[in-house]
Formats: sequence, C-alpha cells, structure tokens
Amino acid sequence: MASTFDANSLPPGLRETRELVCDRRAKPDSIEDLWRRNPSPTIAQLAHIQSENLEWWVTKEEVSELLNDDERLGQLVGEFASKCLSLGMTCQSHNAQLVANNSIFVNPGCPGCNNPYDAGGCQHVGSPNRLPMLNPDVNKLVHETLVMLSVINYLLVEDHLNSTNKLALKLAVKIEDGFSPDPMLNVGREVPPITLVLGLMDNCSRAFPKVAHYAAGLLSLLIVTNPASAFSCLDGKTFADSTYNYFGEVFGLVHNSECMVEEYFGVVAYLNILPALYHFGMWNEAKSSRMFNVVVAIFVSITLNICHGTTSGVSDDDAELADLDVISDPPRDLQNLPEMLSAKVFWESLLLVRDETTGPSSSNRHRPRPRDWRIKLLHDRTRTFAVLAGIEVLGWWSAKGIDLSRANVPVSRGPAGEISDFLRESLPRIRLLIRGSTQNEELSPYIERMVASLLNKRRPKVPSASTSLLHGPFYYDSRRCGLCHKTESEVGHVLLICGGGCCGLEQYCSKKHQRADWKKHKFWCKKNATYTQYAG
Repeated sequence: MASTFDANSLPPGLRETRELVCDRRAKPDSIEDLWRRNPSPTIAQLAHIQSENLEWWVTKEEVSELLNDDERLGQLVGEFASKCLSLGMTCQSHNAQLVANNSIFVNPGCPGCNNPYDAGGCQHVGSPNRLPMLNPDVNKLVHETLVMLSVINYLLVEDHLNSTNKLALKLAVKIEDGFSPDPMLNVGREVPPITLVLGLMDNCSRAFPKVAHYAAGLLSLLIVTNPASAFSCLDGKTFADSTYNYFGEVFGLVHNSECMVEEYFGVVAYLNILPALYHFGMWNEAKSSRMFNVVVAIFVSITLNICHGTTSGVSDDDAELADLDVISDPPRDLQNLPEMLSAKVFWESLLLVRDETTGPSSSNRHRPRPRDWRIKLLHDRTRTFAVLAGIEVLGWWSAKGIDLSRANVPVSRGPAGEISDFLRESLPRIRLLIRGSTQNEELSPYIERMVASLLNKRRPKVPSASTSLLHGPFYYDSRRCGLCHKTESEVGHVLLICGGGCCGLEQYCSKKHQRADWKKHKFWCKKNATYTQYAG
C-alpha cells in the first residue's frame, strides 16, 4: 500500500520493472482499463504487476477521483460482483474432482494468475498436482477477477485511511432483514457483494489458490472496517465452513519445510484472513456452527506450525535460552526471490494507527513511538508477527467468552489434545521469538500474560490499544458511527457502544444516530444474541 512502500528497498531487477510500469506508455488510461482492455500475454502479465503494485504508478488524485465518483464505483462493484459469482460457480463445479485427485488449476497462458510456486510447477511431498485450465473463458475470468481483487484491496485501504469508506459501504451494505445462505430465499433480492467474496474464497481455495488468498484479504478488510455491516450480510455457519476449506489449503503451505517460497506464501495467506478471524469472537452465529471448534483447532495448529518452523533449529528443552541466530525468520528476499513480491498482506497499512506513547513502564509512558513499529515487525519478522498475532487472536477470543477447551488440536501422530497443552509445549519457542523481535520490551509482558491466562483457562485482560499488535488497528482505531461512519477523532468524543446482541461491534456518535439506525441494525443485533458456542 502507498503508505508503507519504499522504492529504495527494491533490488535492481525490480527497480527496472518499476520503471517499466511507471513509463507513461505502459500506463492504462484509467485504473479500470487494467481489466477492461483485451490483453496480449505480455499485457496480461503487466496488468498483474500494475494492479498488485498500484502505489508505483497511480497518483493520489487518480485514487481520490475514483473513490469520489459514485457512478464509477457503482460500475466497478457491479462488474466485480458479476465476476465473483461466475468464477465461484465455475470452481464449485470442479472442486469435488480436484479434491479427489489432490489437484489445482493453473492458467497456462498467464503466470500472474497463479502463485509463483504453482506457475513454476514447484513440486514437493504433498504438493497438489497442477492441471492446466484449457478453457479460455475461465482463464480470462480468473485474470480479470484477480486484477480487480488487487485493485479493490488497495482502494479499500486508501478509502479507510482517508475516512471515507464509500467503497466498503457499497460492498457490504447493512441488511435490514438478513441474507439467507439458501439462494431460493433470496430470489429477487440484490446479493451483497461481500457474500460473493466469501464464496470466492471458499470455492477457489482448491481450484485457484491465489484468487482465494486475495479474496481472504478483501473479506478481512471489509470485516475489520465495518464488522456489524459485514456480518449482517453473511451467514455465520457458512463462514465457518468456508474458513475451514481455506485453512486446508493454507496448512499444506506453512507445513512445507522444503520450499521457502511456498511456506512464505502460506504465512501471508494465514495473515490475510487474520482480521476476519479476530472479530470471530463476537460473532455468535459463527460460533454456533458445528465446524467452529474445528476451525479454532486448525487455526491453532497452523499458528504453532509456523512457530515450530521458525524455531526448528533448536529443541523444546533448549529453545528458551537459545541464541537468537537459531531463529529462521529472515525478511522477504526480493533480491534472490523476486517472485515473493506478489505475496501481499493487504491490510498492513491499517497498522499505521495514530501516534502512540509507549506502554506500561512509567519511565517510558510519554516517550513517542514510531507509528510504523507494527509494520516494521511484519516486514522484518513476518513469521514471528504471525505467531504472536495468532496468540493475541486466541486471547481475544477467550476474553470474549469462547471456550477454547472445546477445540481439540489434531496431530499427525497420536491423539488430539487441548490447546493449552500445545501452548505449554510451545511456550519456550514463543519466548524465543519474542526475544528475537524488535519490540520485545513491549510484546513480552502482554503476550506472557495472555499465554498464562490461556494455560490456566482464565479469560485474559484485553490488551492496550497502544502496545498490542492487533487490538489498536483492528478494533480501537477502526471504530466508526454505524450511521454517519465518522470516527472518534472526527466527532471529538468516545463513541457509544451498542449494548445489544451485536457484542459491541456497532458504535454510534450519539443516541440520535443509534435510534435512526436501529431499523437496519436490529435484525442482526437480535439474531446474533440467539446463538451460543457449539458444544460438540
């Protein structure tokens, strides 16, 4: 995203690519032309690079012009919804066969439509078979959908950082009477685009993994910027099922110790769904799904797999006192592996929250902190960030009443066990990662407290907005009035939190706005209160 990009950090080869992309002869006439023009193979590959790196060539004025043009935004959302529906249905019809044969599709004519390891046919133990998609119409649809996903993810962040949220409100329209997962009950109704994004993440997890990864990033952005509206458009049980399918593909990547490219893309895919999962803890309908505890278990399994992979050079007994050089968590190596450029954590710019002061120590209480400390940790120690952020998600879930003891974590050998048992076993490795992070003084106290609470099966305290990895960006600084969508800084006072069944996911700048929005909010608010966590 524009606010985190440093052109000077690019190696020489990618600087040449950037110069080519920025050449006025290569630039499209408008952002929408990235997917509307009929590309040759060369132009198609260029469109992927341009869409995935909009900050290289698009001006702030061009972005602002698009975000403030209701007609253009409406056309963009309409095109995108149509492509999501078509591609999701196409992939759904093939998924059973792909699963049975442990296969995925690749677009043979456009490497940018595949993850780099898929495009290159990177094959390891357990890697899926690559089947070329020979239908040109499907390949065209995949290409256009991926380019649009890249663009919309970028626009959503810019929209959010500028406090306009016009695009988000078109993609996740608050539904007065809910939206059914049964298509027959929605005949004659306009389908909220976010429901199609969820379907895309689900149905493409096996068929076209890159599409699923990008859809997960978009889903997370829509949920974290306006959770109550997003959840009113979605079916919680369907979300749990879709997340399970998505995690099945992600697990195979992070579990792969033979290929650093596959493993890194797996960590990024895990990170892209993290904001959506963070709000899982307050979505009672999702918690009532029979798959919810399974999703929690596989989430923990992936988190600890990343932890063990990052500290594989040391044993459990020696991890706590080991030297930091045993940690295998280097920054993304674009010099030797330029294909990693397309591994995007789409929400990373949301980590640029307001100026802060350092945490609990009285001597440091008023010392300014750089606004980009979270992004620096994400870039320098991506796997460490993923592990510690995953633990914070578990702590947030527990603080919101989720009984983690109901989730039994599967293992490759032996019986499944409780989350607390596996956390206790991994604690020395977690402490090693904290010591190796650039923010160990701030992270250590609250991660230690959170893990201690999880081990003793107590609800942990909610971390402070300023010292936590996620609570500030995903909850505190993303709060907006449910009617006028203004932030606390814009209205000049703390927002009022809805005390109903939405579990505080909706806030308002005044009682007047809360009453005015009740007609739209009440259905989902009351519905969410009727569910409890699945007991199985």
